[in-house]
Amino acid sequence: MSRHKDVKDCFLVCPVSVVGGGMGQVVSYLMHGSSVDMPLRLVAIDARGPGSVLWSPYYMCVAIGRIVIAAACGRLGLVHVHVAERASLVRKGLVALAARMMGVPVLLHLHAAEIKPFYDRLPGWGRWLARGVFHRADLCVVLGIGWRDWLIGTIGVASDRVVVVRNGVPIVAASPLGDRLGPFRILFLGNLTPRKGVGDLLVALASPVLAETAFEAVFAGGGEVETYRRQAADLGLSDRVTFTGWVDRTQAATLTAAAHVLVLPSYHEGLPLVILEALGAGTPVICTPVGSIPEVLEDETTALFVSPGDSAEMAHALRRLIDDAALRAQLTDAGRNLYSREFTMDAFVKRIAALYRELITVET
Repeated sequence: MSRHKDVKDCFLVCPVSVVGGGMGQVVSYLMHGSSVDMPLRLVAIDARGPGSVLWSPYYMCVAIGRIVIAAACGRLGLVHVHVAERASLVRKGLVALAARMMGVPVLLHLHAAEIKPFYDRLPGWGRWLARGVFHRADLCVVLGIGWRDWLIGTIGVASDRVVVVRNGVPIVAASPLGDRLGPFRILFLGNLTPRKGVGDLLVALASPVLAETAFEAVFAGGGEVETYRRQAADLGLSDRVTFTGWVDRTQAATLTAAAHVLVLPSYHEGLPLVILEALGAGTPVICTPVGSIPEVLEDETTALFVSPGDSAEMAHALRRLIDDAALRAQLTDAGRNLYSREFTMDAFVKRIAALYRELITVET
């Protein structure tokens, strides 16, 4: 990244603590995961803060204050706002408004998995405010075509102000699939919540279809861990399922590289980083075709698709992979090739850097 003394700042507005989840991880990758030269100096600022959400108004005000001061001093070239749904949309909308009032360009980056149903549930005045958040941005970045069409068709953002940028992730070093010895290792990696289909996966693991197979399953992530630990015990899975709790990126990469399959049976998603990381690691993927997933993955070629909530289908897909080494190898090769073409860290950062250059004039 360029460090010329006259290079202005780009404030990346996002959660930077553990609560940031995939959105915070994208920002971390953007800041540290590539050697691509950037036209701005990247600075992360947190509009939510760690711990209780009750502190978020304080952190939001601090973020707005930093934007106002930096803009007044002529140091701020761009504000790149990373937004989800619910309270995130409110906080980031106010931050974006402050930046626009100071004459600073705003790039709004939508990561929300459930923004469409959230928007549909809002009253009329709430929808008006939500539309205003997107209309204030100079440019909106989305993860896939479905989100682009929604912003244009439902929210009314001009088509030339919406651009699709797929996420990118660093490569995860992995051994060839044949070197992954021992029982068949099934990995779930993410926040343990009903939206992620965790309970459905546990029911699938208890299916008679898998009763005679040698497998072990790891559920890595925070969330409702004790709820699902009890469900696993009730299903007789305690000796085959491990719950690690929250894991850091190094631990997550190790688990992904060691797994025979990553399973993500979500009901709603954007474009999950864990799937992209599995592709790069050569770990086959079983997932639901939700969000932008079916735009980038192909059933039976780069992943196996199962219907949300269908535990029987999930169990059969797992049994196929356990029994069919050739299918595992095919998914491994196709996934790695797709990662190399579309989802490398350099490719992602280059796309973002190009958008920055469109929105600003860098003084040299």
